[in-house]
Amino acid sequence: MDLQHQAKIVDGIREKMQGKINERIFVKVDLGRSRIHENVGTLVQTHQSVFIVELEQGRGRISKQSFQYADILTGKVEIYQNNKAMFGPFNIVPDAPLVEPSKQPRKKKRLRPSKPIEQRIRLNSSQVAMLVERIKAESEANKKDGKEIVLELSKNFTDKKD
Repeated sequence: MDLQHQAKIVDGIREKMQGKINERIFVKVDLGRSRIHENVGTLVQTHQSVFIVELEQGRGRISKQSFQYADILTGKVEIYQNNKAMFGPFNIVPDAPLVEPSKQPRKKKRLRPSKPIEQRIRLNSSQVAMLVERIKAESEANKKDGKEIVLELSKNFTDKKD
């Protein structure tokens, strides 16, 4: 994407933001390393290369934060209004219109298969012995009530040889 095309996109973002002054917006900022800040605030001012938002912190505190329009272009800052994204991903093709947020492709979440229980629970021999004694005591107490507890243990050991 050349600089002229980026400048046109930033101008489009600035114009759209100027129409939203004194309106409530939701700001999502990606700070890297899985750090994401999400705040609700009011768009206060727009300038040539930055816009200023009064963010509601908590307990009635308000802080002013400035963001660059280029951060929206790169995706580090996302702006939402009425639970809808104001800006979607931008086209790389020059002279192409901005992609509307409603026409964004949805990403599918990849589900990870869960690990078998044998891999999730690892006990040493003393922990196993304590667990067996506890289950035996509970089963003796439950036998009086007519309930029965069945305990099955499998023993899978791998010997490491040097």
